Amino acid sequence: MKSAAQVKHNYKSLGQRNNTAFLYIGTFFLMTGGVSVVILMSMFFLNTLDDFFTTF
Repeated sequence: MKSAAQVKHNYKSLGQRNNTAFLYIGTFFLMTGGVSVVILMSMFFLNTLDDFFTTF
């Protein structure tokens, strides 16, 4: 039979594991979104430069 302290410790570690998983998932989506935004901005910038240099 588990004591109340052991049950509380197990519950806390489960919450910490969920927070860590959510932190990793959130970081992954944040990094992927940031990288995709940088790629789209660089594509737009290079396309604008290409149009600028082809007109002259």
